[in-house]
Amino acid sequence: MSFWDSLYVSVRKNPLGRGKTLEHYTIELNSIDSATLEHLPGIGSYTAKSIIRYRKRLGGFVSRMQLREIPYIDSQLYCSNRIDWKVDLNAIEKLSLDNLDVKKLYAHPYIGKHKAKNLLEFRKVHGPVTKELFERMLSFDEIDRMRLSPYLDFAHSPNK
Repeated sequence: MSFWDSLYVSVRKNPLGRGKTLEHYTIELNSIDSATLEHLPGIGSYTAKSIIRYRKRLGGFVSRMQLREIPYIDSQLYCSNRIDWKVDLNAIEKLSLDNLDVKKLYAHPYIGKHKAKNLLEFRKVHGPVTKELFERMLSFDEIDRMRLSPYLDFAHSPNK
């Protein structure tokens, strides 16, 4: 991916009406690389690497507001008027609940070790985890289910 595939720069007039122009950036969070992120105002190499590392753990971003979940990220970054954050939901890497990968479940920030173990035990008892079965799991509350749903690839119901 090249610099220009991830970053599109447009120039806008300064809102104060002075002769200066402000650069405006449109960033696609799920495809940008760390070198390109470092070119943005307010992002150094540590922050850029943190964003990329967290994106990899998540499987991709579904919202710019997930940047808040990264330690030491300044709120001015994801609320900036100069940066238009976009997310490509088709780029989300989903976790298969048909063939569970224990390491990926443990590593996912919304699951962790305890919930991953519960999910594995639930699968042993009930078989492949469909959306309907997942909705009935007591290990995950409503907020967990809502946050996780874009990241899960559920098994298909046998009677469909």
